[in-house]
Amino acid sequence: MQEYITLSKDFRETKSPESIDKLYSFLDELRLQENDKQATLVLSQVYSLLAFHKSAYETFLKTADKNNPKDTKKLFTMSELAKSHGDNFIVKNKLKKPVLPKTERLILSDFELKLENENFTSFETDKKLIIFGKLFDNEPLKLCLSKGVKLESCIEKIADYVQWLCDCKKILMKFYNNNDFEDEANDDWYDSLEIIGVLLDVNEKEKIFATLNCGDDFWSDHILDIEIDDKKVVSMGYDG
Repeated sequence: MQEYITLSKDFRETKSPESIDKLYSFLDELRLQENDKQATLVLSQVYSLLAFHKSAYETFLKTADKNNPKDTKKLFTMSELAKSHGDNFIVKNKLKKPVLPKTERLILSDFELKLENENFTSFETDKKLIIFGKLFDNEPLKLCLSKGVKLESCIEKIADYVQWLCDCKKILMKFYNNNDFEDEANDDWYDSLEIIGVLLDVNEKEKIFATLNCGDDFWSDHILDIEIDDKKVVSMGYDG
């Protein structure tokens, strides 16, 4: 607890990359002490401080005394944040660059049929993918095919498109900076993007339209919605 007080004070006063990195190192230490009640309590506090609201709630739930009004009130507040924010708007550790795994090219068998009607067919894949230079594996990638389009006929085009989405730094930064946003997108902004959801729509001519939901450092409590028509960004805005 004393270490948490020291680290949290430094973080709140400076918000420096070094103070954030120290909190993440402390977080790793606490995770190894899952059977220690005090460590679990402090772990939930570190999660909250770094805006892992879902993880903070689930961790505090393990130690909270539901007969204690103070704990009950805290649980309610944390549960509301867990529902509204999840772990989608975390404070990122910029000093620790993630090591990205090698991902394989998408193939037909990676997709699972979810819905089929007279207007469209939808699929999902849980395969680990690299989107905008980040690992995307928390949510399935969703795919919607227009009426008459068969997955077999366009799987190669979809696989090529997902590979193209691996790194779109230049076109995203250019679009952001050419529109009326308060901040200026740079390499740090691109590195801060957190991919929350990806939807690919394929029209009757097998042209691909992508909708991506992201979090970033500029508006940490908002979702940045990005729409890409083929390989051209056509819309970008904060939701909420």
